[in-house]
Amino acid sequence: MLELGSFLDTILDIFKFFSTSVRILENTIIFRNSAGVHRHPTRPIFILSLLLGWAAGLIFSCPPVWASPLDVYGFTSRHAAMANTGTAFADDYSGVYYNPAALILAEYPAFGFGFIYSNPSLSVETTPEVKNKISPVKNLTGFPIGLVLPFSGKLKNRVSFGLGLFLTGDLNRTYFVSGYAPKTNYPQFIQVDQRIYRTAINLGIAVRPIRFLSLGIGVHLIPNSPGKMYIKMDANNYSGGGNPPEAYLNFNWKYHISPTAGLLLELHPRWKIGLAFRDEVDTLLDIPVDTVITLLGIDERLKIPLKAHMDYTPRQLALGASFQALPSLKTALDLTWVAWSRFPSPSGEMQIEETQGIPLPLEEIQKNLPRNPDPDFHDTLVPALSAEWSVRKDLRIRGGYSFIPTPVYDQSSRETNFLDSSRHLLTFGMGVSYQDPFGIFPRPVSLDLHLQEHIFQNRKTVKSDPGNPGYPDYEIGGSILSGGVSFRMEL
Repeated sequence: MLELGSFLDTILDIFKFFSTSVRILENTIIFRNSAGVHRHPTRPIFILSLLLGWAAGLIFSCPPVWASPLDVYGFTSRHAAMANTGTAFADDYSGVYYNPAALILAEYPAFGFGFIYSNPSLSVETTPEVKNKISPVKNLTGFPIGLVLPFSGKLKNRVSFGLGLFLTGDLNRTYFVSGYAPKTNYPQFIQVDQRIYRTAINLGIAVRPIRFLSLGIGVHLIPNSPGKMYIKMDANNYSGGGNPPEAYLNFNWKYHISPTAGLLLELHPRWKIGLAFRDEVDTLLDIPVDTVITLLGIDERLKIPLKAHMDYTPRQLALGASFQALPSLKTALDLTWVAWSRFPSPSGEMQIEETQGIPLPLEEIQKNLPRNPDPDFHDTLVPALSAEWSVRKDLRIRGGYSFIPTPVYDQSSRETNFLDSSRHLLTFGMGVSYQDPFGIFPRPVSLDLHLQEHIFQNRKTVKSDPGNPGYPDYEIGGSILSGGVSFRMEL
């Protein structure tokens, strides 16, 4: 959920911002009029521009979210232990993410839930001044929950439905949705910086029109939060007089719907080939701020739209194959194209659309507001290889490897300072099946465990512009260790 306490503190800071900016303008106007000199616009424009830029940074103060939580850590412990592969063999509710067509592989109705925890150890070697501008990557927790319902009767092995829910947070809270707009060009981790802090809902349905072909469609639902803000205050309020400020904040919770689709070819009892498409998710926090400020007994009206991309998940196309090399050994290979080139600027946007009352030179003010340069990312191809060995009927050992290239070009000659590097993903896990000792579930219960190590390649950036927030240089590296457990019960 939104951190309301932090958000209300931000609102109070905005009150102070408007009070301060208006008093400066008022004093400047009165001083210059009383001195009998002509009003010069440079000082008011400059001060107001700086304060507007500062307010834009204040309005968004929650953790950043730049992709799906499932992209980084996987949906269940089985797939997380197999380097997040699953396009051709996701035979339970995990198919709602990996490939909705694979839901058809589920033989029985099943319900499952799990727990994921990550412990980042990322390093940034730089000066103390630069390091103070970087938001740290924190520990986080995730709670995957899912259900798969294959149809029975005449539709048995023909139609199957799946539902998946992924809750995220930290050790103290669970987040419904979160968002953040970092200050323009400040150093920031872009792929792993608390980006899984949100709730994700996936729905999918699969049909098998012919024996060897299955088709699936689905949706990925992300909470969205369009709203409005109204502020009314007396400019003298902070100097001991006037009426107390009034503020109204209204959010209309909605869902952003992103389609998914897939197909599954079962060309041979030992071979399966899958293709899955996941469309991009781009949720925009758009809050029109209607501000009325009483200045010298006159109501001045400003309309300031605040916009920021709360969450962006790139469009993806995954091709996967699974091969039963031996009766006890399954191998899998996935290759995923990720359209990072469409990535929008993560920094918030702010502008004054119209004013009533005090005449403001809007064009000059806009020139002094922070500019959001194009991130200019490039698309990537992510290969992943995995294997699952059935030691016994009730014991399976799993492992995998994936190379995840960075979409970020070298930042040395750019205005931006995106902290990211290519990384190696090493995974390991095991699964056991046992009969329910209480007799509640007629079929064996599955328990899966996994570990993941994300190893970041060292990457150094040297800045030549002393005015750049990343000057003089920085070098990133380190790793993220994550692990978890999943339970699955066939009904």
